[in-house]
Amino acid sequence: MTDKAKNQTQRKMSELSRINQYAAVIAAFWTFAACASMLWGFQLQRNGIITLAKSQARAAFQKDILYRKWSADRGGVYIRANEATPPNPYIPENAREIETSGGEKLTLVNPAYMTRQVHEMGTDENGVFGHITSLNPIRPENAPDEWETEALKLFEIGEKEAVTAVKTGDGGALRFMRPLTVEAGCLKCHASQGYKLGEIRGGISVMVPLKPLKESVRSHLTAIAAGHSALWLFGIVAIASGARTIRRETKQRLKDEAALKASEEFLKKSQEIAHVGSWSLDLSDNSITWSDEVFRIFGLEPGNIAPTFDAFLELVHPEDRGQISEAYEKAIKSHELTEIVHRIITPAKRTRTVRQKAFMADAVGGGARIVGTVHDITEQQVYEESLKMSRKLWEDTFNAITDVVLVIDREFKILKANRIAEDMFGSDRIVGAKCHELFHGQDSPRPWCPALSVSDTKESRRVQMKEEYLGGRWFDYSAHPISDEVGNVTQIVLVARDITEKKRAEEEAARTASLNELLLDSFPHPAMLIDKNKKILAANRIAKKMGAAQGESCWSSFAGMARAPGNGDAGKGVAALSACSHHCDFCLAEKAFADMESKQDSNVGLKGGIWDTHWVPVDENTYLHYAVDISEIRKAEEALRKSERDLAIRNRIADVFLARSSGDDMFAETLEVVRKELGSEYGYFGYIDEKGDFVSASMTREVWDVCQIPEKTNVFPKDCWNGLWGRSLIGKRTIFSNEPLKVPQGHVPLDRAVAAPIVYSGKLIGQLALANKKDDYTDNDIRLIDSITEYIAPILHFKLTAEREERDRRKAETAIRSIIEGTAATTGKDFFRSLAKNLAQALSVKYALIAEYPADAPGKARSLSFWAGNGFADDFEYDLTGTPCAEVLESGKDICYFPKSVRELFPDDVDLAKMGAESYLGTLMMDSAGKRIGHVAVLDDKQMAFDPDTRRILKVFAARAQAEIERLGAEEQLKRHRDRLEEIVAEKTVELEKANQAVFQTMKYQMVARLSMGLSHEIKNPLAIMKTHAELLETNEAVANIGDEEISYSLSVLLKQIDRISTTLDNLRILSREKASEFKNIEIKSMIGEVIKMFYPALRKAGITARQSYAEDAPSIIEADETKLMQMLTNLVFNAMESMSERGGKLTLSLDSLESGRLVQISVSDTGRGISKDNIKKVFDPFFTTKSGGTGMGLAICAGMAEDHGGSISVESAEGEGATFRLTLPASQSATKRNGEKA
Repeated sequence: MTDKAKNQTQRKMSELSRINQYAAVIAAFWTFAACASMLWGFQLQRNGIITLAKSQARAAFQKDILYRKWSADRGGVYIRANEATPPNPYIPENAREIETSGGEKLTLVNPAYMTRQVHEMGTDENGVFGHITSLNPIRPENAPDEWETEALKLFEIGEKEAVTAVKTGDGGALRFMRPLTVEAGCLKCHASQGYKLGEIRGGISVMVPLKPLKESVRSHLTAIAAGHSALWLFGIVAIASGARTIRRETKQRLKDEAALKASEEFLKKSQEIAHVGSWSLDLSDNSITWSDEVFRIFGLEPGNIAPTFDAFLELVHPEDRGQISEAYEKAIKSHELTEIVHRIITPAKRTRTVRQKAFMADAVGGGARIVGTVHDITEQQVYEESLKMSRKLWEDTFNAITDVVLVIDREFKILKANRIAEDMFGSDRIVGAKCHELFHGQDSPRPWCPALSVSDTKESRRVQMKEEYLGGRWFDYSAHPISDEVGNVTQIVLVARDITEKKRAEEEAARTASLNELLLDSFPHPAMLIDKNKKILAANRIAKKMGAAQGESCWSSFAGMARAPGNGDAGKGVAALSACSHHCDFCLAEKAFADMESKQDSNVGLKGGIWDTHWVPVDENTYLHYAVDISEIRKAEEALRKSERDLAIRNRIADVFLARSSGDDMFAETLEVVRKELGSEYGYFGYIDEKGDFVSASMTREVWDVCQIPEKTNVFPKDCWNGLWGRSLIGKRTIFSNEPLKVPQGHVPLDRAVAAPIVYSGKLIGQLALANKKDDYTDNDIRLIDSITEYIAPILHFKLTAEREERDRRKAETAIRSIIEGTAATTGKDFFRSLAKNLAQALSVKYALIAEYPADAPGKARSLSFWAGNGFADDFEYDLTGTPCAEVLESGKDICYFPKSVRELFPDDVDLAKMGAESYLGTLMMDSAGKRIGHVAVLDDKQMAFDPDTRRILKVFAARAQAEIERLGAEEQLKRHRDRLEEIVAEKTVELEKANQAVFQTMKYQMVARLSMGLSHEIKNPLAIMKTHAELLETNEAVANIGDEEISYSLSVLLKQIDRISTTLDNLRILSREKASEFKNIEIKSMIGEVIKMFYPALRKAGITARQSYAEDAPSIIEADETKLMQMLTNLVFNAMESMSERGGKLTLSLDSLESGRLVQISVSDTGRGISKDNIKKVFDPFFTTKSGGTGMGLAICAGMAEDHGGSISVESAEGEGATFRLTLPASQSATKRNGEKA
């Protein structure tokens, strides 16, 4: 078998195998789809069981609610008592049974009793079990089980429904429960339990057995299984039959293709045989012999012409006859094969082109002869011309394609590229390169490359990918094979279309569609897009929940919501929907389209409420239809009308609270307003004092006058709170009774009463009570009084708090006044003695101690003053171990308090026994650095009370003692520092003055010559001398022995400023831009503080006050050159200080944020001489100065540095009114660079 036959056999087997594989895959997919569909059907049936059970449970609940409402509205019903309905023991006896005039006994069936009996009947008939339950049931049998308890707790926090499927022994059940709220009719039986209207009283629990429902769907499951099995079997048979048919047709097709291929090969070989005629020329007689093919080529019939050389020349085109003679002569002379192409003219006057080959044949039989062939190449020449034109057309078309087109070999090397590819990658590097090097910058093709699989599959492939290597552009790649005559892929055409803009457009369209959908879904009301034919194009989630369905008619989707108008509704309603007109009677869509403007109907009544409905045209064929449920607004309007009474009362009460500063008047007038509004004879209004007792600040005068109880009082301790008003205070809830109350002997009689607590932030702060209304107190009265107390609560809280704070303030002022009066003219020892005595008197204690902790004696305390009741004791030092003072130190508590038995608690402290101390109160003293420096303590020979006032007084005295201790220490330390510093400054002043003089001389000379280079060189020398002396001073042993931080800091600042001056001199070259800035993150607020601190001694000496001001959004970190920024700030501050040197003033450094944080502005303001109008334009010019000793370089350098930062500097000033320099810089230099690159 040949290789070709083997390939054909392998191809045949491969295609048949592929058909079998496809059939198997389709069968597997069909099996999966059938199984999935069957399982989905099973799941829908199972879900339907739960849905049906929920429906039954909700129906049972709604039925119970209707029974209860019917019974509650009628106050219950009386029926004959029997075994099925015995008298209810939980109904009061006086209402439980009645007897008819005929003597028949009837028993009362209240709503709960009726519900229970209906549940029992329902359980017997259909298996659905239900009962009423509560966390606080009257009837013990109504107590909830564990599941019901959890559901009731969820209702209390806002849940509306509880549903759970549970397992039981008979097939499972669905448990369902909804809450019951307290209504007016419920309070007849449940008011004694403390319930209020609207509260969750309990719930109705329903259990639906699932076994009957499961049995009802079992037949459906069997039918689904059988149907799907039959459908699956039919599909399998169809797939097998189709596969068999395809295999048979494939075999025949392959056979026909093989035969066609053989025929094509034979035809191809036949076409390769050239049609050539032969001739010979006898030179002896000039005769010529032609074959039949020559006659045919020349358009002649054999025998019609004598074939002579002259006759042949007559057929040759006149212009080519000379070539014929030359060619023949050449053949005769050279005896070599000669070839010539020439034209002939046939008898039919047609010009044809032929190719002749001739050579001189050896003489046979004596005569010389030329033999040759003639080949008609007219068609070939036409073909070649056509091929040439086709190639040119192909080249032009190839280069005109706007996509990148490459011809590559199987090694991915580029053989040819069109002009677009050459422009994109460069004509000098594209041919010979590999395509993956150009597109991906990699040494090998990517796994998804379409050219990879084309060689094997011999089929075109297409893929879209994003090329990060080419700037994130998207390309649509397609690869197409070029095969040789035997079908082997030799080359591949790779086309790459740039689809970046298309992708961006698609992404933008997707984002727009998503945004439109999101906007529709984000609409807080039902909304739909509808076309002119009333078809819903799109609907948001809310509309879908209400019945809207895409593709449906809008009127039919909401047909279920239609209702007849009237029935007491405010809306006009929807009449019967018209089947012929297909629209709702309130629809304004046609008018909206006709006018192309929005239409609105704000009074549409549908099931569920009143709706404000809108029709908004979007375009000529679409409109937006949405509706806003205004039912609650209507209800709120009604509630608003009902609350006018409440508001009027609140306004009158507010007038009382605002107009009355006296507490008694406020309580009395408020009580009078409420009493009159509710028509009550008596009442009182009071508050809870600091001890927790109730104080009746105002009571109806008649009660006080008529009351005959001895030892009448208006203060009621908590342990005597009882009765209706006491229960109200303890339970923090409103309690009322329309029955006569039991009162003490001599108390005014109370027929009816209500007591309402006043609670603020959960804390009881007062009570308002009324009594003896002519008729019963109603639920509206209770709601009103609750509203009043809720309104009063924050006002009363504020009043009480203000009064208490005022008392505390006065007490603290008294203590502070005693400190000031006792210590105003004293310091040191006398100060501490006066402070200790005043502390003991302020707290009414016998002993007061102020002690410090000496640094040279750890664990010990040294008394600064000790008041011993009738005089001062001598100062002493003692060990803190075993004393109450040690508790203050070791615990680190703010206050250490031992109210009694302090001697027993610290038996090792013998001084406590000597003093007979019973109680102790102490607090630590901390210095400004947080170091413990001592304590203040008071002791007494009796128990000591401790309240917030005592705490504040003790802390005030301790703070004053601490300040005096720190002041004395600071004075001593300052004196030592000042003495030593004066010595050091005196020694170095001469050297610094010499160095400053050298700097001045150098600047003066170099400004005349080369400023930038020479000035820097000459000043650095004296700076080096200054730095050397400063470093010597810093390392001087005498200075080091002082150990003073301020001196060390001053030397550190001096060295730092010397270094900064040196750097500043280098930066003078900024004017010529010779040195680049070095940017880094800088804490700008810290730098501003450092500049003020650096100039502080000079500012204080000049009488200048300095302050810092930072805007709330001002940044803490900016990106800048630290040296240059410091130089700019110091130049500006120095100039401001000089401007105010004669008369002092105010210096302000402020920091602001501009352009949403992109820029930061530093302002330096002074109250000095200011700048004239003539000079303000020249202040930033180099060498301009108004000072005799100035160089005029400072502000010019600042302007150059600001420009280097990408910022600017400006000034605002008027002569005699100070000046403000504003330095504006970018907060981030990297952002500035990016903006510069974009520009």
